[in-house]
Formats: sequence, structure tokens, C-alpha cells
Amino acid sequence: LYPYFARNKNNRKWVISKYRQVMLYAGVGNLLIALAGIVLAEPIISIIFGAEYLDARSPFRIMMASYFISGTFCGIPRNLLVTQRRLGINLITGIILAVLSIVFNMLLIPRLGSIGAAVSYLLTMVISGVMSTIAFGIIIRRIHIDE
Repeated sequence: LYPYFARNKNNRKWVISKYRQVMLYAGVGNLLIALAGIVLAEPIISIIFGAEYLDARSPFRIMMASYFISGTFCGIPRNLLVTQRRLGINLITGIILAVLSIVFNMLLIPRLGSIGAAVSYLLTMVISGVMSTIAFGIIIRRIHIDE
């Protein structure tokens, strides 16, 4: 996708249209994968890791929700910000998220163990998704319209 978005970086209508299309397809695909992982957590863990790891079902399910958020709302807009030559936004976002991740880990892991680690990652991905999606939305609204 990168070459197409980079080539059309000054065409707001094209960028918005294709961004929505990519988000729709990626969102549906990621949602199906995440739901399959959530619903099938027990057999997946049993087959891959063995029945002795079934206590990891809850963290696994939380991580599958994190996968959906990350794959849809973090990675796509963050990568497309690069096509708009807005690398600084990703740097600032990355620093903020690193600090938040450390804080969430310090607060949640001692209290909740592996579930705390999974929740920490989920919270970090939600914040990342919100920040990246908003940043990309602001940037593409600032593109002057090419017909």
C-alpha cells in the first residue's frame, strides 16, 4: 500500500477513500482472526502449547483483542503517516506509548500477573490506536484537494 499512498499523498479525496477501504478490509479480517482466537483459545493453547498452559486462556483472549486494535487502528494509520512524511508524529507517539507501557506494567503486573501484562498491552494499544487514528485524520484533512 505504501507506494500508492505515497504517490497520492497530496490527493485528499483519494487518500480518504482508500484509507476507509483499507481500514474496512483490514478491520473485518483482523476482527475475524481475533474472534477466532478468542472463541478457540482453549483448543489453540492445548494444541500449540499443551493442556498444562490452559491457565493462559484469559491473557490469550485479551491479547487477541489487542491484536485486533493493534492490527487495525495502530499499524495502518501509523504506517500511512510515513507516506505523509510525518515521522515526527510517530516518534512522539512511540515515546509516549513506551512510558505508558512501563507505567501500566508497573501498576498491573504485580497485582494481576499475566492478566495484568495482557491488560497493560491492551491499554497501550487502545491509546496508540486513538493517537494514530486521530493524528492521521488531522493530517489528511489538511491536504488541499486535488481533483
